[in-house]
Amino acid sequence: LGENIYTANSISGNSKWVFEKYTGSMESVYFRAGGNNLIPGETYTYEAYMYSTQVGVNGPIQYSVTDTDNTTTDKATIDHAGKLTAKNPGTVKVRATCVGTTRTASKTVTIEESLEGTYYFKNAEHDKYMQIENSSSVTEKDVKFELWDFDGASDQRWTIDYVGDGYYKIISAGGYAVTASSLDTDMTQTTYTGSDTQQWKITKTGNGIYKFSPKSNSSAYMATDDGAFTSYGRDIQLRQNQSDYSDEWIVITNKDVSLIALPEDYDRTSFFDSVLNNLSKIGYDNYYENSDYVNRGTTENELIARMANSKITVIRTHGTKTSVTTSDGSLTRNELLNYPSNILGTSELIIYGACLTGSGRAGAENLVNATYEQGCDVAIGFEKSVWNTEVNEWCDTFFYAISSGKNVLQACYEADDYINDNWYNGNYDIRTDSWYVAGDLYTSYPLS
Repeated sequence: LGENIYTANSISGNSKWVFEKYTGSMESVYFRAGGNNLIPGETYTYEAYMYSTQVGVNGPIQYSVTDTDNTTTDKATIDHAGKLTAKNPGTVKVRATCVGTTRTASKTVTIEESLEGTYYFKNAEHDKYMQIENSSSVTEKDVKFELWDFDGASDQRWTIDYVGDGYYKIISAGGYAVTASSLDTDMTQTTYTGSDTQQWKITKTGNGIYKFSPKSNSSAYMATDDGAFTSYGRDIQLRQNQSDYSDEWIVITNKDVSLIALPEDYDRTSFFDSVLNNLSKIGYDNYYENSDYVNRGTTENELIARMANSKITVIRTHGTKTSVTTSDGSLTRNELLNYPSNILGTSELIIYGACLTGSGRAGAENLVNATYEQGCDVAIGFEKSVWNTEVNEWCDTFFYAISSGKNVLQACYEADDYINDNWYNGNYDIRTDSWYVAGDLYTSYPLS
């Protein structure tokens, strides 16, 4: 007793075995491994097998899919051959049953929101963006990455492609793959080979915030190095889980709508849900989730990135003729004009819900005109100082009118009428002469 079983090249007494007939019964169903993580639109064919010691019990196998509480699901479908089609994000239970018996096997499958697309990666700790090292070309192989201010250039753009089983590859504008290094050393871009160092598990930690871990080391993450006192130029490394946010990334892509507020002294977000609902009526369905940006504050970099990557942006904060307040200071007219020309060229509408941003109107060196100069189709701000509640209600009414088919001018008039009927206070009232529009007053949305 207690001796190990081993193999030998010759037969001995230890090679002899006595077989005894099993008189009970056994039967079971089991799945072949695989297919634990999918994205919407992906299919996977599951293979289940059964065995039994009972004569005549030989299947067949029947497949089904439900929510994890065994109720009907809209997240996936499965056919008679075990081919599952992922429909919507969530968790489902795939079950294989041996027909005619009570024997089943099940496995839990996670359907994750697809992150395929082209993005900018903002570090959640340092408010800087990942880019190809500034001294290198985006098409240069084996170069490393660093943090810098947002500029919207190709060296800051990254394309995420799904490769299967919950993993993605990350490709630079030069066509090379982000490749994990050994711990605490700089990562580089190399030719994609499908290596485990080039496949990334992307885990959501908050609204729009993610961590990236390579298949080669699931306990390590893409992060910034310790660096000097400044955030500029910090290298990107593979590091163990960090206690700050240096291994978390805000992924920024083109969206339909971005609603931004700095609510430190007033409620500036009460109309957000209504605006999103009204815009969804005319086809603007993709928007940034706002709670984390509100709670963390919106920096100048964040604000420019949102404006540059949204069709419609509403900004609620304090303002002057030449600036709006951000969580790290302000975005000024001159700073906006110092960004690459036409950086707001994909933006259809930007509203500054802030005092004085349209002061002086046409020809003035104000923030609204600078926004229009940088490519935004229509920019709106206020010439006067305005009350917080009035601005919320004005924006809410404006987008209700837009969703009803009104053009910009008509929507502005309807918003004025609502404020004059309901919120006029005799001091900082919004009237027809309070807002200023740079761009075509007769623009209607959605743009054709």
